Amino acid sequence: MLGPGSKQHQWQLLCSFLPGLFACVGCVPRGTRRRARGRVASPVPACAVTLLLQRLQDKEGDRAQAYCELEHVLREGDSRPPCGVVNRLLAEVSQDLTAAQGVPDSVRMAASDVLVALARTHFSLVMAELQGHLKAVGEMSKEFVLLTLSKLFTSYAPQCIPFVWLMLAGLRSVVGWVRGGRTLRIACAVVKQWLEGVKVHLCSGKQCPWPAMEIEQIHQNLSQLFFSVLRNWQDCKEEKDKQAVLGAVAAMMAVLLREELCREHVWEQLLWLVHPYQEVQDTCRVTKSLSVFLEALEGVPSVIPKDKFLAITSAVFYQVRGAYPCAQSSFPLG
Repeated sequence: MLGPGSKQHQWQLLCSFLPGLFACVGCVPRGTRRRARGRVASPVPACAVTLLLQRLQDKEGDRAQAYCELEHVLREGDSRPPCGVVNRLLAEVSQDLTAAQGVPDSVRMAASDVLVALARTHFSLVMAELQGHLKAVGEMSKEFVLLTLSKLFTSYAPQCIPFVWLMLAGLRSVVGWVRGGRTLRIACAVVKQWLEGVKVHLCSGKQCPWPAMEIEQIHQNLSQLFFSVLRNWQDCKEEKDKQAVLGAVAAMMAVLLREELCREHVWEQLLWLVHPYQEVQDTCRVTKSLSVFLEALEGVPSVIPKDKFLAITSAVFYQVRGAYPCAQSSFPLG
């Protein structure tokens, strides 16, 4: 038996202590790693993540290149950095992702790709970080936050579905301060993309990922976002902005009309579809708007109320008659 004070006993204690110590910092001695290869994932990528993160924190070298290397490491099958490293990485990436100025788009796009790669193993942490940025106020760019949300849905749609209600709440703050341009169009694309995914999920017959209380919260947040978009974005000047908002509104209506309690309020907004073109003589734009709306409503178990149908067809007819005065005698009104 070994005495508690013997050198051999002390050496055994040290040998049993070191693997745990190295594991805490994301590294394991080579001998231990070799013996454990068949039992646990190799922590070498976590060491690489730590080294690359240190490069970013020390402002060394090309940041875009460092992010590209980091993305590659994070996409490796056995890479799972510890939460402490992940939190430091999120803080560093967020500085570039949300910088109002001074950071090239190439760096911000590379930072966005790192978050998408990190979501493979730490999805909830990445989503929480992005939701925080959406709701944040002050001098902060949200363009690449929105782009990252779009890329997340493209790569991890099933994991995104349970976070829909949070995403809708965060987008309301974006609608409140954005008035046009690229950020507006990206926000609309995110709304359309996520809600089309929700619609597909609802139509698939799969088990609902939300409890009843959360479904109610989704409809409430979506309804608030819907009316916020109509209130803040219905007077967009640029044609690209108008079309982007139209697509987002149609996607929101398609989901809201599935809920009976929301239908009456949603149908009341139907005339908004021709509002942006009341003073435009291009009837193709009006019909395109209605086509987008009708396509979005495919499969929705609801019929357009007669009074709303007559109001919108009358509005369209007035525009057609204005565009083609010669048609007035052939199609008199009243």
